Amino acid sequence: LNHRRLAEGLTWWTPGVADVDNRLGVDPAEEDNDGEISEAVRLIIERDPALSEDEINTLVRDAEVTLAGRVGSREQAQRAVRNCWYLPGVHEVHNQLEIVAG
Repeated sequence: LNHRRLAEGLTWWTPGVADVDNRLGVDPAEEDNDGEISEAVRLIIERDPALSEDEINTLVRDAEVTLAGRVGSREQAQRAVRNCWYLPGVHEVHNQLEIVAG
């Protein structure tokens, strides 16, 4: 399930993409839960070359993602938040990232 989410999130990175219709299935079906969402958030941040996953902590509760930690710019903070919104199942994103100039 987290790989299905990741595929959708990564597709949003493609320049010019305006919509994603993710029809990938998971067989056997998996139970959706905060742990699955948390893993997908970790995977998409880890794969984003503009972000350092070591500096970003995530907490998922009731499909709400809270991002905390440090990033080097406002753009990086916005990118981390946007990456979370790209993932299906995320209902809210709380940005508690601290911007620390290099």
